[in-house]
Amino acid sequence: MKPFLPIPATSGPSFVVRLLRALPVRRKLGGLIPAVTLLAAVSCPAAVLITVGDISLLPGLSGQQVEIRIDHDGPPIEVGGLEFAIQVADGGPAAGGVVSGPVVQAVDLLTGTMFEGKSFGGQFPSIDNTGQQQFWNVLSLTAELPSGSGQRLARVTFDTTGFAEGTWTLSLAGMPFAQTRLLDRGGNPIDVTIQNGTLAVVPEPAACAWIGGLLLGLAGWRFRRHFKAGMAAGAVVLGTTTSPGALLIAVEDAILLPNLPGQEVRVWIDNTGPTLEIGGLDFAIQLADGGPAVGGVVSGPVIQSVNLLGGTPFEVHNLGGQFADLDNQPQRQFHSVVGTTAELPSGTGQLLATVVLDTTGYLEGSWTLSLAGMWAVETKLLDRTGLPFEADIRNGVIAVVPEHGAWAWTGAALVLLLVHRGRVEGAGRR
Repeated sequence: MKPFLPIPATSGPSFVVRLLRALPVRRKLGGLIPAVTLLAAVSCPAAVLITVGDISLLPGLSGQQVEIRIDHDGPPIEVGGLEFAIQVADGGPAAGGVVSGPVVQAVDLLTGTMFEGKSFGGQFPSIDNTGQQQFWNVLSLTAELPSGSGQRLARVTFDTTGFAEGTWTLSLAGMPFAQTRLLDRGGNPIDVTIQNGTLAVVPEPAACAWIGGLLLGLAGWRFRRHFKAGMAAGAVVLGTTTSPGALLIAVEDAILLPNLPGQEVRVWIDNTGPTLEIGGLDFAIQLADGGPAVGGVVSGPVIQSVNLLGGTPFEVHNLGGQFADLDNQPQRQFHSVVGTTAELPSGTGQLLATVVLDTTGYLEGSWTLSLAGMWAVETKLLDRTGLPFEADIRNGVIAVVPEHGAWAWTGAALVLLLVHRGRVEGAGRR
């Protein structure tokens, strides 16, 4: 028998359907039924939704990963395969279109999906795939789609080299060359609602516009569209993600030396639940009221640097390093990191950030060091769709203490911290 080979999507039944059709007949209720009867859609007992979402990518950068999600609110479904068609804009000149755009570098239908460890020979591309128009197949005899929302269906890698900004449609359905279809074990398509999305390359403008771009999905974060009872399909949900356990982000109370740069203060995170898949971190930090540079009145030590990578969950799992807002000021700063493969393990006292302070010009005093509750932007740990996890945030206090002798110095510092802590306890969240 000749082996089955990947075939173009335009040449009739797909590779997956042909394989499923070739399977032996199955027994059902004591009788024989053919493996495939009709390629009509098979109704499932509940709604299934495949969502692309509105995706933002960095300009001029390859290797940016985006996840396509599937929601299913019914009982598990036996799945036989997936025909995955994807197109940027009209497919571009290579596919007979006219609109050039970012290219699809890779499609992964296996890792973290219902087909992982259950595929028949892996996944298969069409032989005529192009940069903006691709078709992929995966076959399984044992896969199931469980009940739940936000399940990974595919991971797509994009390259925006040559594009500084722009917006394109990103489609899984409605194209003339092929449609994305989830198949049952007879090769019949399962009833699925598909919501196409958009792909935006977001430039790096200055100040708050840049912050907004990060918060709306910089570098592949996307806000999933959910459909629920009482909610129109396609509504964007800008809520929070609840983790199975409690999350606490805490700034350590620190005693600093006077007139000295390069002094480190650490921010810790506790996770009392299981390991979390995380997509990024929006890190906002302010000393006192931000100081005169942002309209405040309290001057204090300055923030020299913020490190969101060293020793954190993002150390090796980051997309292009970390990013600083171009309008950062000495006492108020915003930094971000994207980590599409990062995880937060269960445990307490895990490092989230290291902040370096400079006390030059200050002999003594105490100030709040806040991550939340102080200005429009707050520190948020994000899931892989860009939604913030629910987390308690505990702001901290720093104290600059003169260099007295040994125990006297330590005692003065501790008293100063305790007094200041008593004044500001509860100023953080919640």
